[in-house]
Amino acid sequence: IFRSPLLLKSMNLNPFDLLILIGLSQGLLFGLVVLFGKLFKDKVNRFLAYSVIMISIIGLDQWLSSRDFDEKYYFIDFFGDDIPWVLLFYVPLFVYFLKSTAHRLANDKRLWLLTIPFLIFLVLNIIIDLDDDFGWTNTPFFVENMRLIFDIEYFLALFYNTILCTIAYFIIHKSNKTAKEKKWLKRIWLFVFLVILIWLSISLSPNFFEQDRIIDDYEIWLIVSIFIYWLIYKGLYQFNLAKDQSSIRQLLTQKVAIYPAEGILEPVPKNMVSDKN
Repeated sequence: IFRSPLLLKSMNLNPFDLLILIGLSQGLLFGLVVLFGKLFKDKVNRFLAYSVIMISIIGLDQWLSSRDFDEKYYFIDFFGDDIPWVLLFYVPLFVYFLKSTAHRLANDKRLWLLTIPFLIFLVLNIIIDLDDDFGWTNTPFFVENMRLIFDIEYFLALFYNTILCTIAYFIIHKSNKTAKEKKWLKRIWLFVFLVILIWLSISLSPNFFEQDRIIDDYEIWLIVSIFIYWLIYKGLYQFNLAKDQSSIRQLLTQKVAIYPAEGILEPVPKNMVSDKN
């Protein structure tokens, strides 16, 4: 892509497309590093990683679908469209807020119930696929009402995420965490809130019902990309996620990027950055 301007032109990529694609790709990479990186030991951060990965998948799928890649490749159609990530992406983020604030429900075994809307529509989408795409089953009711099911899924996702986002605000606001700790959580909450707010405004626009249910507006994915860039910068470079200071100093000496390990709420002391001995 970067070697040929003609290729960029043939793919109709503009600078915003590149910014979004790079940001979403880095979101996937960030999530995988947090999940599998040896320096990341705090399990709470994994919930944040799950959400970032799912948001990145949704964004990449919407970008590819808007360019009809889902019509050419069934994998993109199923993995991106038929798996209702929009009903799931806020759930791990919600759990992340619960655990980060030490809320009384943080370890409640019933939290899995938050995934029920996702599971219901995953089953419905698979039933429709088995009949409409493969002809392996005979479920005319679901196929005939396919559009209605997709619309219900779309608006339920919007409503469900709005409710979770609202509850998450009060969880953070009423927690006993310090102002510095709340600041980090509130900024994460604010970025995702802005995404949901723009999503809501698009859905309420007069001409929305004349369009396909594709969240392809640059405003949403630019905010998501900025959020990912900010999250990587703040989380990986400005915060000390490893309490072993000697190990971090060794990484600095070797000129290797600092990767957080145990939490995202403790800033790196200034003397660590300047001390290279």
